[in-house]
Amino acid sequence: NLESLQKKAVRFIYNTYGHTSVTSLLSQSGLPAISFLNRVCNLKFFFQLMKGQYKIDTSNLACTTAYATRHTHSLAVAPFTTRLNCYKYSSFPRMIVDWNKLTDKTVIHDSLSEFESHLH
Repeated sequence: NLESLQKKAVRFIYNTYGHTSVTSLLSQSGLPAISFLNRVCNLKFFFQLMKGQYKIDTSNLACTTAYATRHTHSLAVAPFTTRLNCYKYSSFPRMIVDWNKLTDKTVIHDSLSEFESHLH
């Protein structure tokens, strides 16, 4: 588990192995959570995929919705319906859910650096 590795690393950085709160050490260090970094990396990949920066045909993978609603943005992707848990909890369907939660201000950018700056 990467979170436990990060907690061990923070204990190593501060050289405190006793009964010190790891949560307070993490907030004191200013290190971002591994889950947040993973989410940002996944969204950056999906942004590049949706903007055609990879030579991959996305017409089969991601079907964008026809219009934006009050709760979605203009590049929202229809989520997959799956029967198997092994696919339902894989990274691509979760990326779509995270992508659809973004605001229109975030996804309209053309450059990856502008997109990433709106994620933080």
